[in-house]
Amino acid sequence: MAQTRKQPPPDLEDEFSDLDLIDEESDVEPTQVSPPPNSAVSCSAALAVVPSILGKTFDSWGAFFQFWEQFEHQNLVVYRTRDCQTTKLYNRKRVNRPELQVPSQFGYAFRKYACTLGCQQKSRSTGKRAKRMERYRNSKAMFRAAVVRSGELDAEGKSVWTI
Repeated sequence: MAQTRKQPPPDLEDEFSDLDLIDEESDVEPTQVSPPPNSAVSCSAALAVVPSILGKTFDSWGAFFQFWEQFEHQNLVVYRTRDCQTTKLYNRKRVNRPELQVPSQFGYAFRKYACTLGCQQKSRSTGKRAKRMERYRNSKAMFRAAVVRSGELDAEGKSVWTI
């Protein structure tokens, strides 16, 4: 049976030994350092907090793309385009509703983005770890950037469109 010390020597009071945690009846020898039983070690994983982009507006898709590239780099997130529609197709579906048609100068009427941690895609490799799902985390993060009327009027009295 292993012997255990009940109290550390007086000069090592701040340190503790693995032997202090061993039960006197236990025949198992510790293989790794364990935290003391009353430590405040949390077992839950920390979630990454990403700042909201709600309420930000842009005058063009180019300005949005520039902002989004910088945002992804700063916050270490990666989104991919899941759906998008050109203004030509979008307006063709709304021929009878001209008030809903988007100016063709924008190129796209909307773009839907989804987090890559929530998307599964086929493996492009032939490696030995084919069934390993490394990036998939079931993330539901998604947003839709769309061209909308801002509610303001320009100098000519026309509606101002923003993204």
